[in-house]
Amino acid sequence: MIEEELSMEILSPASNTNHIKVAIDNNANAVYGGIKDWNARNKAVNFTVEEYNFIIDELHKHNIKFFLTLNILMLDEEIEEAINFLKNNKLPDAFIVTDLGLIERLKKEFPNVPLHFSTQFGAHNTDDVNYIKSMGGERAILARELTLDEVDNIRKKTDIELECFIWGSQCLSFSGLCFFGTLINGGGGNRGKCIITCRDIYSVNYNYGHFLYVPDMDCINLISKLNKIDCLKLEGRRRNPKEIATVLEMVN
Repeated sequence: MIEEELSMEILSPASNTNHIKVAIDNNANAVYGGIKDWNARNKAVNFTVEEYNFIIDELHKHNIKFFLTLNILMLDEEIEEAINFLKNNKLPDAFIVTDLGLIERLKKEFPNVPLHFSTQFGAHNTDDVNYIKSMGGERAILARELTLDEVDNIRKKTDIELECFIWGSQCLSFSGLCFFGTLINGGGGNRGKCIITCRDIYSVNYNYGHFLYVPDMDCINLISKLNKIDCLKLEGRRRNPKEIATVLEMVN
């Protein structure tokens, strides 16, 4: 349990209604999740259209925000489908985005919904974050590969909201730019189809093991050093809700 009171937003993952209940019961400030194939976790359950509209209302009853993940590289027809969907359903409290074409359309069609630039966008230095600001981004979700000192340096030189992952899986490569899964079986990460090929068992000289496995991130003990960050984010849309609940209990 963190002893000092946290002022930053705690952002919890969700791909089903059990995740939503966990976020409500454990005092998350916001929840992020996706629908259909427009997000970086196609392999998660993801919400139906009916669930999407219901959970926004349900979260708002508890003063919890919902951020919609639209963080893959999109084709023309997918952008049109997403825009049409948003015109006919509830709007989230923010869009989590990567694709430049979609970003421009969202700014035009829904100018009052904040844009949070996904970790898939790869912001890993001050110029990246300032570029996000110049594009109308309200928040930059920093690359998971950054060190604490690098995060501190960016915070000192930028004035938009910053979000950091503090717990969950990490990428063997650079988030969203790993082509290993694509090479092996078409599981492209920047199209939301990462199938965690790096966590499979491989053989080297007849020795078997998880040679490409990257240990999960666990920075909960560093939260007090991230007190100038606006949002702390948990990964886990494919994880058991009980696991997410345990982590939320630790940070709240």
